Amino acid sequence: KDSSVKVSFVGHPLAHKFASPMSKKETRRKRSLPPEVKVIALLPGSRESEVSKMAKVLLDAAEMIRKSDNTARFYMPFAKNSHKIIVQKQNDCSWINFSVGDSQEVLSLSDIGIVTSGTASLEAALLRTPVVVAYKTSWLTYIVVKPMLKISHFSLPNLLAGKMVLPELMQHKVTAFNLFNAFNKLDQQDYQNCLEAFDKIHSELKSKGPDSAANCIAEML
Repeated sequence: KDSSVKVSFVGHPLAHKFASPMSKKETRRKRSLPPEVKVIALLPGSRESEVSKMAKVLLDAAEMIRKSDNTARFYMPFAKNSHKIIVQKQNDCSWINFSVGDSQEVLSLSDIGIVTSGTASLEAALLRTPVVVAYKTSWLTYIVVKPMLKISHFSLPNLLAGKMVLPELMQHKVTAFNLFNAFNKLDQQDYQNCLEAFDKIHSELKSKGPDSAANCIAEML
């Protein structure tokens, strides 16, 4: 628009994909999970560099959550089997349910979670699963990029909402203790507000759907 180019927003494909998602109760039934159990998603990222920086701190935070609620069940899905093997070799976490390639299903059955910033945070919002969003990169990258950032939030749901909906932690603030505290506040105080914000985000991203996109393309031909 700034360059006088005609543009039309026709919606986001994920918003249409999750337009009528299975209820958490139905998704849990598929995995034989009791409906009353609190299920917590832990998403360490899709790239090996992210997994190497995020998996351990997520597991440490999960251990703290587990000590405060020993009935909770934890799920950590990976993008690749090689990522899962690395984490399992380095950590003794028999109480974590590790899996590969099913992050969307894990988010859909979870009550709450902690995720690495990226598409996962948007998927969580569209699946109505409040999450703490965290991100760590190399110190050199952080030092170079930070002065150029002109935004007050970095997670997609917060950027779309134009305000802080989900708690965010970046770089040196990503510690097990901070994640644990942010998780508890989200779980105990801000949960319902998140769900209301998610519904608004979903509605805005759905827009008019695939037919609208087809019509826009037809007008250009």
